[in-house]
Amino acid sequence: MSSNFRLTEEQFNKISPLLPNKPRGVPRVDDRRVLSGIIFCIQRGYRWSDVPPEYGPAKTLYNRWKRWSEAGVFERVFDALARETADLSTLMIDASHVKTHRIAANGVKKTARGRSIGKTKGGLNSKLHLVCDGGGCPVHLGLTAGNRADISQARQCLEPYVAKGCTVIADRGYDANHLRDWLTKAEATACIPPRKNRKVQFEYDADLYKTRNIVERMFNRLKDWRQLSLRTFRCPNTFLAAAHIAATVIWFL
Repeated sequence: MSSNFRLTEEQFNKISPLLPNKPRGVPRVDDRRVLSGIIFCIQRGYRWSDVPPEYGPAKTLYNRWKRWSEAGVFERVFDALARETADLSTLMIDASHVKTHRIAANGVKKTARGRSIGKTKGGLNSKLHLVCDGGGCPVHLGLTAGNRADISQARQCLEPYVAKGCTVIADRGYDANHLRDWLTKAEATACIPPRKNRKVQFEYDADLYKTRNIVERMFNRLKDWRQLSLRTFRCPNTFLAAAHIAATVIWFL
């Protein structure tokens, strides 16, 4: 293998117990080689047909990628590793737009909610939602159309992780009574600046809020991967799977 090979033996051994079993039939093509090709494609922004031949046939890479994305394999690998690593005493949430390439947006007229693509001032795009712990370890990734408000996904993203005594840090886009009430009921603390037009201004820990730049830096690292800086995948499942793979490689491998 040349320097293009991405996964080391140590890295692969960390995720191999989390991959699907295939007890019957023809043995599956080498998982380590195929996954390395998938990672290479997502990281560099290559077309499947342009991936170096050392990773095997392009059709094999695409089929494995498509099948495992739809089955949620990459999300389960990410979740398992995140739960082993994350400290859920502090959670940060934010969202970021991802420009949609015309290939992914082909056929879209006014809206494409089924594809998680929406029309904004900047054109057609998607929105990636991210939850991380206080140390910058990602615990949740979600995807919606770009014209959906950040707050619309807040509870859905946070609910599996919020617990008694937890602190949630977010920007003003998440300042809503229903979210604050839910966090209070869950005995969690909200570190969210109030909107300036509120008649009653809520207090928050300004020093703690300054650490929110951690989640912003996480988006920057994710978007270093070409397929996440510009969405070319038409199917939302495959695009979100790409985000799970990138997060797994960057933070857990």
